[in-house]
Amino acid sequence: MEDMQSNVERALGMYLDDLCKAVHVGTTRGAVFLIYKERKYPIVSSKAVLPLIDVFYRFPCLEFISFWREDGKNMYGYAKFAVSRVKVLEEKGDYLLLAVEPHGHMIKANVYVLILLLTVPGFKKTLFRLLEEEGESEDENECGIIDSSYLPT
Repeated sequence: MEDMQSNVERALGMYLDDLCKAVHVGTTRGAVFLIYKERKYPIVSSKAVLPLIDVFYRFPCLEFISFWREDGKNMYGYAKFAVSRVKVLEEKGDYLLLAVEPHGHMIKANVYVLILLLTVPGFKKTLFRLLEEEGESEDENECGIIDSSYLPT
């Protein structure tokens, strides 16, 4: 339980740090899933309503942070990806499906990530502009980080 609390505190600290130092791209409902050996594992997800996800940009990374309640428990999810490794898989109406190529810490685990976002036009336009304008960076090793209350501590 102490590990879980320290992880939540670390995620809250990163959230506050992003509020002060990063560009807030927007807040949207969505889900984040880790894909490992053709199986899907939740990072940000809920059985009832898609959680709110705050998206921040701090060169060269996009950060996805979410806090929600599930079955009476406080849950969190955090993911940090190099912008150059995030690709649009599908855009259908207000929904946007993104895929994240392995990089940084993800390479060691050989995992992929899928991100489903329920967007609004202004958010989608800003996100597309970031994905188009950002090229590869040597600082990508600082990205490719995933943490969640769903993952074992």
